[in-house]
Order: sequence, then structure tokens, then C-alpha cells
Amino acid sequence: MVVANTNDNAYTPTIVAQIRYLLQWFREWSEMERGDFLPVLVHGFGANGGAINGLLPIMESLCKEDGRPLSLFKCRIKLFTEWVQTWSDDDKESFLSGIRSIDMDFAERYQQKASAYVVSSSEHCNGINGDLNVEEVI
Repeated sequence: MVVANTNDNAYTPTIVAQIRYLLQWFREWSEMERGDFLPVLVHGFGANGGAINGLLPIMESLCKEDGRPLSLFKCRIKLFTEWVQTWSDDDKESFLSGIRSIDMDFAERYQQKASAYVVSSSEHCNGINGDLNVEEVI
């Protein structure tokens, strides 16, 4: 099933299809590409649920190609950063489960980085510590 994207009349696959695509692409990626994907995944699944203030800083650096078209890998990373913003926690867990079944070492590296990201994420929250209640900040 394909769902219409209201932003630009393009079509976006269902979340189940998005996860299938991403897992297939993950299987095809080299170790270097998986290494490049790791910080994107950590940030996309971070404590704040994904991109903050638009595109990830990582994506911004990946997208600078001096007028040349993006590589296939970078296009796929761009799709991941767009798609993951609409995923539920269950969708994210389904994706991580697929990653674990493909590459347990990568999954363990993700878990280590994600744990460190949560600890240091207060600096990425526009000055608001992610552990505080909204009432405490106001």
C-alpha cells in the first residue's frame, strides 16, 4: 500500500514497507556505510524522537555534494531521516529487531551509542534538559 504525501503530492510507502526497504538496504551496505549510518540511527531514534529543528546536522553534512546528485547511499539516509519522524516506538523496535537479526555487532554498537546519547542529550535539547518535566522548566 502506498500513501499520498500531502507536502508535494509524492507517494510515501507505508511504515511497514519503509522498514522492509531500510532493512534490505542495510543488508546491502558495506561496513563503512553501516558505520556512517550508526550516528544517524542513534540521532533518529534518540530521546527526543528524531530530528530537532529540521534536518539532522549529520544529514546536512552528507547532503553537500557541490551541485552533484546524491549517492544512492545518501538518498537512502535522507529517506530514513524523513520516514523515521513518523514512526511509533513499536515501529522503531521492529526496525531494531530486524537490525539485530542481520548484524548483532552493529546492534550492540548502536545500543552503546544510544546509551551515551541519552546521557549527553541535554546539550541537544535547545537548552532544556530532556529529563525535566515541562512544568519544572516553565
